[in-house]
Amino acid sequence: MIAARRALPALALLALPSCGIPTTGIPATDVVEAGPPATGIAPVAAVYFVRGGALTPVLRLTEAPGDPEAALALLLGGPPAEDHVTSELPAVGLGPQDQPAPAEPAAPAVSVDGNAITVRLPAEIRNVNALAVAQVVCTVAAARRMTSRDSSPVTVDLSAGGVRLARESDARCPQPGNA
Repeated sequence: MIAARRALPALALLALPSCGIPTTGIPATDVVEAGPPATGIAPVAAVYFVRGGALTPVLRLTEAPGDPEAALALLLGGPPAEDHVTSELPAVGLGPQDQPAPAEPAAPAVSVDGNAITVRLPAEIRNVNALAVAQVVCTVAAARRMTSRDSSPVTVDLSAGGVRLARESDARCPQPGNA
């Protein structure tokens, strides 16, 4: 009886190869090629554009995930055509059709102090609507949230050409994955 009890685990191990999984015929020490090597999660930023009159986050590749200034640069670069979204923000540095664009538009500046972000945009972005302001607020706040453990709202103080446009939090921003 004791011998039968000792033999039972050995019999169970012998039955494992017949569980329906076919063998590869390759020794266990050899490498099986199965595509490119794993590289982890692609570095992305949630950039807020407009679809159907509402904000929608679009994930864009970036070299600096979690950097509000890099995310803002992606936003100001315009929407990707393949995502069928638009932007309420004017193209930076482009004047009216009959006037040449300025040689070098003022660069946007972003500073972060905890969950408070200050964004200074070039003067040519001064006349924008509430949806354009929300694009900036949500984009820089989403980038900040990537590196912050604080779950309280991120507040963005936004100005353009020295004129204050808004001071808003990201409390009403649609979250990536929920839009």
